[in-house]
Amino acid sequence: ETARLAQNQHFIFLTDPTGDRRLNQRFNVLTELLLARGFAVEPMPLTGASTWSKIMSNFTLAAWTALALAKHGGVDPVANPSVADFKHRVSTL
Repeated sequence: ETARLAQNQHFIFLTDPTGDRRLNQRFNVLTELLLARGFAVEPMPLTGASTWSKIMSNFTLAAWTALALAKHGGVDPVANPSVADFKHRVSTL
């Protein structure tokens, strides 16, 4: 089952070399685990002159990427039951 999933999945991790060391270590461990299971993983360093610049430019990149993937997959890029469920569950914590 994992091999079948790995054929259709590619993980892109936005990384920040100047960010929290522990978070970067977690990404490294997760990358190792996914690679060992045959998944493709691509680290992508955050770009920008300041923290806010990094946040905004990479948020924009993520939004456009999600839009393109949704359109390519033939799904509504706005309506997402998984996101709605997540927001509902988090709001009740």
